[in-house]
Amino acid sequence: MSLVNIVYTNGTKYYKVYWVSQSNDGDIYHGLAWKGQQDFHYSYHKSGKIHLKQGKKTLPMYELIPISKIKDIHNFFNINIGDIEWAGKYYKPFTSKKQKNVVWVDTRLFPNDIQIQVELYLVKPECISGLSNQQFRKKCKDDYRLIQIVQDINPWLIVHIRNLKYLDVKSQS
Repeated sequence: MSLVNIVYTNGTKYYKVYWVSQSNDGDIYHGLAWKGQQDFHYSYHKSGKIHLKQGKKTLPMYELIPISKIKDIHNFFNINIGDIEWAGKYYKPFTSKKQKNVVWVDTRLFPNDIQIQVELYLVKPECISGLSNQQFRKKCKDDYRLIQIVQDINPWLIVHIRNLKYLDVKSQS
């Protein structure tokens, strides 16, 4: 099983806000790392079925494209994160010594950290050239976005981090 931790930091405080994992059979699981809350996560199954699980209760939600049929860049989840003080109230501190597959959302890189959005995409390695596409440029000015690719998830996981305050509205019209 592969695991990716998305960690929010300002250089002195570290909070795990989201995680993504993939089982050996290819299903993808992801969820918020809330403090003191029972297990709460989404599952994106190879078949394309999406479930939400809270504790022992499973709620079927909807269907997306089956994972094996993804042909291009495929968005499957978005999350907005508040400022670092807000994150400290709700998310688990990140204390792991394991640094592999950690995606750092460093608030020092963004002038206004209260409006950061993390978008999760899947992309087949042979379609990676699509990253130069206008798809990501339309979403945010270049200075206010980061793209990280995690190759331990198959298809590859793209984590697109952007500051919503600096959306390039002109390029979206």
